[in-house]
Amino acid sequence: ALAAAPLAALESLTLDCCPNLDEDGLRALASFPSLKALSLHDRPSDEDDEIGLCLLGLNSHEGGEFMALASLTSLTDLRLDYTIVDAEALHAMSTLTALRTLSLRSIRHEDDFEGECAALKAVAALTTLTDLDLARNPNLTDEGVNALSTLVNLTSLDLGGCVSLTEEGIRSLSTLTALTFLNVAALQRLTDEGMQAAFPGVPIRKWNGCEVRDHPNYRRFHRHLPAGYRTTLLW
Repeated sequence: ALAAAPLAALESLTLDCCPNLDEDGLRALASFPSLKALSLHDRPSDEDDEIGLCLLGLNSHEGGEFMALASLTSLTDLRLDYTIVDAEALHAMSTLTALRTLSLRSIRHEDDFEGECAALKAVAALTTLTDLDLARNPNLTDEGVNALSTLVNLTSLDLGGCVSLTEEGIRSLSTLTALTFLNVAALQRLTDEGMQAAFPGVPIRKWNGCEVRDHPNYRRFHRHLPAGYRTTLLW
């Protein structure tokens, strides 16, 4: 159990890859009202391309346990990579009006079209977001991404490895005029011409490590992008 009483003023907490963290443990996080940054990801230890099949110790559940996080209204940074998250839990998080950064890399939700669209619509309700990571979600569709067009405060969006996306979905993001970084690595259905149509005049760069080393998102993304993959940098 988390010894919450002495840590009421805690602002940052990392509980990555904790197999013994259960539903009661998530509920206990409500005892940290000052928490601003929380990481609960369950990243695979060996290969980035594997999709995590468990949510910490909650692999037999459907993701609703995350609804316990809705009371953490001071959160500005939430990372749930490689976990199981459903639309209901994401909708409950609409109370997190201070949230700026949300990472949902390789999440698992209801494995159907309606479930995926519902999850993205829930994310779209978090209009204060400036940094959103949805990379390595191969079932992400154009219609789902279209729901993100309301997130006009986004400055960074990672869609790398979302292989189902086409140019139609990327065009729907042209309303996100505050973007300074958009990763579309490994989107085989996307052409440079399609990118230019969606973002006229924006430089399209090939990732090579040196050219973009000074970009503010370099440290975050450089390990996940093989050399030569297309990355769009909006400077």
